[in-house]
Amino acid sequence: MRFVALCRVALLTLGLLLAQPGHAELAPLEPAKRADIEQLMATMNVATNMKAMSNAMMQSFVQNLRKGRNDLTPEQEQAVINTTSEVFTENYGSFNELMVHLYHKHFTATDIQQLRSFYATDIGKKMIAVMPALTQESFEVGAQWGQVLAPMIQKRVKERLAAQGVAL
Repeated sequence: MRFVALCRVALLTLGLLLAQPGHAELAPLEPAKRADIEQLMATMNVATNMKAMSNAMMQSFVQNLRKGRNDLTPEQEQAVINTTSEVFTENYGSFNELMVHLYHKHFTATDIQQLRSFYATDIGKKMIAVMPALTQESFEVGAQWGQVLAPMIQKRVKERLAAQGVAL
C-alpha cells in the first residue's frame, strides 16, 4: 500500500514538472537541421573535445582516488583510466545524440547555418584549434580556483551553521 502511495506521489510530481513551461516539447528535428547540426559538431571537433574533457576528468578522478587510497599500484591506476575510457568510448553515441538535441533546443536552423559559416572563417578555425587547450586549461584553472575558495567556503559554512547551533 505504501509503495502504491509513493508511486502516485512520484507520478504526480513528474506530471507537475513536465507541465511547467520550461519543459515544453520542441518542434520535431527536421532531417536537414539534424544534418547541419551533425556537420557543425564535426567541424567543431566535438568528439575530440569530448575526449579531451573525458581525459581531464579521468586524471582528476585518479588524483582523487590517490588521495583516498595510497595503496593503488600504477597498473591499478591505469586499469581505472582504461575502464573509464572504455565506458566513455562505448557511450559516445548517446552523448552525441544529447548534444544534437541541445543544439536543436538552443539554435534555429538559420543559427546553425551561421555557426557553420563562422567556423569556416579563419577566426572560427582558430577557435576550433584552440578550444581543446582552452578547455583543458580552464579545468586546471578552475581546480586551482576551487582549492583557493574551499577553505573560505568551509570557514563561512561552519560559521553560519554554528550560528544556527550546528557544529561541523
